Amino acid sequence: MGCARKCSVLAESMQDSHFMIGRNDAIYCYTPDGRGPCYAVEGQKIMLEWFRSYLVIIAKEAANVPRTTTISAKPSTIEPIPPGVDKHMITVLDIQNKFIVFSASMLSVQAVLSEWGGFFILSGDNKLYNLDEKDLQSKLALLFKKNLYDVSIRIAKNQQYDAEGLVDIFRQYGDHLYSKGDHNGAIEQYIKTIGN
Repeated sequence: MGCARKCSVLAESMQDSHFMIGRNDAIYCYTPDGRGPCYAVEGQKIMLEWFRSYLVIIAKEAANVPRTTTISAKPSTIEPIPPGVDKHMITVLDIQNKFIVFSASMLSVQAVLSEWGGFFILSGDNKLYNLDEKDLQSKLALLFKKNLYDVSIRIAKNQQYDAEGLVDIFRQYGDHLYSKGDHNGAIEQYIKTIGN
């Protein structure tokens, strides 16, 4: 069926490579063996880009989403978006761990650049934004705050986190489940800490 211009990308990771196309209902992946996974990200896609192990999706923002702010380098300088101006939704999807790591609304996106080990977005008002990836400890701390221990375990394993660090995550996850009254789930996590 194909896709719109700029809505396809070749995504190469350590495990495999996918040819991805963005359509209004989802992102479809194709491998040399045939059709691969599908990611349900709705909206009219404007552009797809690949950066490290992340799929960057630029889509037109739905009309029913409130027009609030654009992203900004400093939280204190968030700018209102005037009515009638094209807005795009930037979504960064972690393909390995299968979750959205970043999402923001911005004035129309002119270009997405991946250079010098960094990721840059040129907005419709001619501002250049640099998106930086947080270090592993910061990512894990954010996930712990949101009680997303299962996601933090997947990320830690994918990044070859040391055994002692993984045991600490299992313990924290067990403590969380215990406090919620899920004693069987807590025991499963505590069992993974035996020997350490």
